[in-house]
Amino acid sequence: MNSRTLWNDNWYFAKTELGVKWEDRQIWEAKMQPVDLPHDWLIYDTKNLYEDSIGWYRKNFAYAPDKTGNDDRVILRFEGVYMDSSIYVNGEHLGDWKYGYSTFDWDITDALHKGDNEIVLRVVFQAPNSRWYSGAGIYRNVWMIRLPKTHIPLDGIYTSSVETKNGYDLTIDTELEWGTDSGNYELEYCLRDADNSKSPIETENQELFRVKQPLTCGQNKISITIPVDNPRKWDITDPYLYDLQVCLWREQETNSRELCQQEHFRIGFRTMQFDPARGFLLNGRKVRLNGACDHHDLGALGAAFHKEAMRRK
Repeated sequence: MNSRTLWNDNWYFAKTELGVKWEDRQIWEAKMQPVDLPHDWLIYDTKNLYEDSIGWYRKNFAYAPDKTGNDDRVILRFEGVYMDSSIYVNGEHLGDWKYGYSTFDWDITDALHKGDNEIVLRVVFQAPNSRWYSGAGIYRNVWMIRLPKTHIPLDGIYTSSVETKNGYDLTIDTELEWGTDSGNYELEYCLRDADNSKSPIETENQELFRVKQPLTCGQNKISITIPVDNPRKWDITDPYLYDLQVCLWREQETNSRELCQQEHFRIGFRTMQFDPARGFLLNGRKVRLNGACDHHDLGALGAAFHKEAMRRK
């Protein structure tokens, strides 16, 4: 069964000058201090907000392979790191990520061993690099994601809908990555009314549909279109979302099924149109668009994401 764990605690941080390398461990390791993520090291010195420097993030953790043998891939997802980062797992350099404004993933499975493991992220900040204050460091959440051998990859599910006479046709495209086993697998799609104040797992409301799709071994993409009659439309005055659940099942020799992976999404149904005479139309009515030039930082609080500060903003 897949899992997704927030990985923001028990990190250590050190700041050094440019030019310090992984091999200079005695320099950066001696400066390590506990730190909570998300984190922006530039905001701590407001008189030098564009200081060229390197940030070192280290975390140790115990790793145990899944006892059932189904847990095969361990992935770290970094939602935002500014700017040039390199990842080391147990001293092995796995690679670099050179862009500061996108989420990225590292599959660290092959570098892990049973017991204690070490993750180090080296983050280089050099100015000038932006027209606005960018901050520096791991400024958004980090997640540890564990997937079974045969699995739906991260961001491997895409939905789209087309309005019809009776409602909408919902198309769900699903990617698959196969392990070495040759078992029989099946995808199951379920759309439910949702209590929008709760998480998808907490809701057990009326089903709009439940559809099963058998899989052929090696099939790496599945597309299915399902009619949804008269759904409650999403609108800025009524932002209603449904709960879409996608499950990957494996048939057992005992004629039972094993749930390998379960994913939840909030989705809505609406129509949009840009008309030369009337402007923007949402669900057939004119809506005036308002916007702002909004960068990712939180002003004097820095670039590290903070839910309450972003809500106030």
